[in-house]
Formats: sequence, structure tokens, C-alpha cells
Amino acid sequence: MGLSQAALTRKLGVTRASVNAWEMELSSPTAAYLVEWHGCSTPPRTIYSV
Repeated sequence: MGLSQAALTRKLGVTRASVNAWEMELSSPTAAYLVEWHGCSTPPRTIYSV
């Protein structure tokens, strides 16, 4: 099961705009956020559902 964008923003402490930019490939998450994602059961590109 993936996380919604809202759930991901709460988990990582970022804005929805940041998550949206990552999803749209307008920017990339920092290494620190990638480390946070490491503990999730799904890869970063499919971590949230729309």
C-alpha cells in the first residue's frame, strides 16, 4: 500500500509542493529524505497514491 502525498509530507516533514515537484521531476529530494524513504515498503517513485 502506498502513502498519499499528504501522508508522505507528514512523514518527511515537507510541504505538498515539495512532494509534487519530486513527483513531476521538477526537483529531487535530498539524500536525507531518501534515507527516510529507505524504511518504507515501496520505492520512492511509487510511494504515494493520487
